[in-house]
Amino acid sequence: MLRTKSNDSELNKGFTLVELIVSIAIFAIVAAAIIAFFRVAMTQYRTNTNEVNIQTESQMTWKRIESNVLIATNGVWTPSSSRIDLYNYNSDAEHKKTVTSIYYSNDSSNHTVYYQEYYIDENNNMVAIGEQQKFANLVTAFEIKIYDKDGNVIDGSGNLIDKDGNVVGVLTSGTRPYKVSAHIEYDANGRTYTSDNTVAIRNTIVASNNPSEIYANIE
Repeated sequence: MLRTKSNDSELNKGFTLVELIVSIAIFAIVAAAIIAFFRVAMTQYRTNTNEVNIQTESQMTWKRIESNVLIATNGVWTPSSSRIDLYNYNSDAEHKKTVTSIYYSNDSSNHTVYYQEYYIDENNNMVAIGEQQKFANLVTAFEIKIYDKDGNVIDGSGNLIDKDGNVVGVLTSGTRPYKVSAHIEYDANGRTYTSDNTVAIRNTIVASNNPSEIYANIE
């Protein structure tokens, strides 16, 4: 079959410049929409991941603090607002008198709460057992308090502080700690979260940093 010049010119015809520009413009619009969609999706994914990480860390941190408070058998003390010491006694253990310390790093760039075990030696000194361990991450603020039965805070100097911040008394050997509260703030790549929790002290323990007083009734 013979082709005419008209047929040959139709077969050899390409895209015009206008058609190419229009095609490129449409492709660019579609590509921009796809990229924008993926950016939104990735941002939402990172936000959700940070939220989950913070909430998980918060729940785990409080459960650890709560369990340590509940199993304390002899004493509790807060040498500072960012540290709590929990005193225990186990007659069957190698070190019978032990202290569990939970404290926040003083380095503002190190958002970590640590955990350290000690034993009380014959001179009533705290001696570290092993190395400090990481207790919680992502923490930007850590404040822990112990209260008496009247709701007064027992501070590290042995003062009783009411809800208005006034000193209303001093700690005596008969003052029993009633509960422990923790205010903790977290940050994960700009995603912040605040946790406030309270646990009632289960056992009859002493509010003191004096091992002689804490273990006075131990034979």
